[in-house]
Amino acid sequence: MGQSLSAKLNDDIRFLTKFKC
Repeated sequence: MGQSLSAKLNDDIRFLTKFKC
């Protein structure tokens, strides 16, 4: 469960960074 949450957060961050950059 913990890893799933981390993966989701990572995906969100990558999505945000992609839009920002």
